[in-house]
Amino acid sequence: GLFLFDCFNPNIQYIVEGEKEKKENYGIPEDKFVILLVGNRLVQEVTEDFLKTIYAMLEENPKAVLAVIGNCEALEKRIAEAYRERFYFLGYTEELQKTMTIGDLFLNPPRQGGGTGAMYAILQEIPVVTLDNCDVQVNVGKVFTCDSVESMVNLVHQYCEDKGFMEKKKEACRRKAEEILAVDEKENYRRLCEFVETYTIRQEKQVQHFMGKFLACTEEERQIILKTLDCMAEQFISRHYKASAPQDYE
Repeated sequence: GLFLFDCFNPNIQYIVEGEKEKKENYGIPEDKFVILLVGNRLVQEVTEDFLKTIYAMLEENPKAVLAVIGNCEALEKRIAEAYRERFYFLGYTEELQKTMTIGDLFLNPPRQGGGTGAMYAILQEIPVVTLDNCDVQVNVGKVFTCDSVESMVNLVHQYCEDKGFMEKKKEACRRKAEEILAVDEKENYRRLCEFVETYTIRQEKQVQHFMGKFLACTEEERQIILKTLDCMAEQFISRHYKASAPQDYE
């Protein structure tokens, strides 16, 4: 697939085209409805009460499974025996956004964090289920919030069963993604302008400093400097052509 990188933060990438990751690559049947649970503090954030809520979601939706991304071995041990086959613990990944493309829904437990993962979900048209007044809600907007943990169960069921509802929320994802990308583009343009201006001023000062030194030299010293610069330029051009020449591959 094609990835668009934030030039000032290469850790952020937006999947703009190409195939998503296959669920089967993670041992998950392709016909399963994958609910993402993402974070490295899930051991603390997923309480016993919230686990019961997740079990209720699984009871109501036979095709639903949980894909848990993050370092949370202790959480895996707490899963009730009756539901263990419906949890897939994927561990920590360096390619979070790519791994998240296996998801159909992003579930946010009651917590203050999780905003970045939720933003990645929105960018990949994965709707979010979250409570209000948290980082995730701030990042994705009110359209993806619900009133209580209990109401999450019915909402997840609606996502699983109502294709029209799911498509409506995917469209909301697309609109929110346009907002996110538009903000990023404006901010990146501003930062790029600042960078170019700062770099230009710095280069100008260096040139002025060099010219001051150069003019203070004797004629003989100037000739030596010019010959050295000429030699350096030839070496640079030579290296450039060698680097850009076609390479042979086995």
